[in-house]
Amino acid sequence: MSDQVKTPPTRRERKKNATRQVIYEAALELFRTRGYPNTPVDAIVDLADVAKGTFFNHFPSKDHVLVQYHRDLLTAALEHARSLLDSEQPILERFDDHFQLLASQQALEDVLFHTLVSE
Repeated sequence: MSDQVKTPPTRRERKKNATRQVIYEAALELFRTRGYPNTPVDAIVDLADVAKGTFFNHFPSKDHVLVQYHRDLLTAALEHARSLLDSEQPILERFDDHFQLLASQQALEDVLFHTLVSE
């Protein structure tokens, strides 16, 4: 296996990622406060202070924001589960720890969680 040196992102890539993150966070904030069905893309771009075309450069639709949110939840849960593999805790305590994390995430994000389940 070769050791490849990962080059840092360019300024353009960093700006693109930052813009995507601003849009993503604005959309999630509005989904939480207004509800998913009551949040048009126009409201997201207004809050994010970007052009509508910029939104669509990053997300084909507002549905894709939810897809990204779901991916982020799954990634966090998997990383947490992997970290428990190396734990010295008894297995039942590890499961309890993991399910408590999932339950707390669901409680914190109740509106978005129910949107994912119902959409």
